[in-house]
This record gives sequence, structure tokens and C-alpha cells, in this order.
Amino acid sequence: MRDEKRITEILGLIQKIWEKENDMRFFQLIYVLQSKYSKEKGNIGQITFKENDGYSQIGFDMFGTEDEELIKFLKEFS
Repeated sequence: MRDEKRITEILGLIQKIWEKENDMRFFQLIYVLQSKYSKEKGNIGQITFKENDGYSQIGFDMFGTEDEELIKFLKEFS
């Protein structure tokens, strides 16, 4: 079973980062964090969507990222 304390730690780190970047909307902040994490890890989880009009969008699938890795990243980012 995973340590429940990780929840408070992750939320606290995100709060600390968001308070520094308080002009960002929440999902904008999450996108920026995912993008930076992905880039630092060799574009892990990056997904490119091509629309019918040829326009490309980039998203991120971080489903497999372990919380300990996220905590380490957020500590370095904050």
C-alpha cells in the first residue's frame, strides 16, 4: 500500500509552485509541469495529436509516473 503522506506532500509542492506562478490557471500550471517533466525525461509520455486541418497539439500521458518520481521533480522545480 502506498504511503498516504505522499498526497499532502505532492499537494503542498504544487501549492508552493502555484503561489510563485499565481497568474497561471490550474490546468495551465499542470500542463507546464507535465511538459517540463516530459522534456527532462526524454519526452516521456508526450503525445502528438493531428487535427483534420493539419494543426498539431501536444499532450502528455503521465499515467505510469510513480509518485516518488513526481515528488523528486516537484522539489527540484520549486
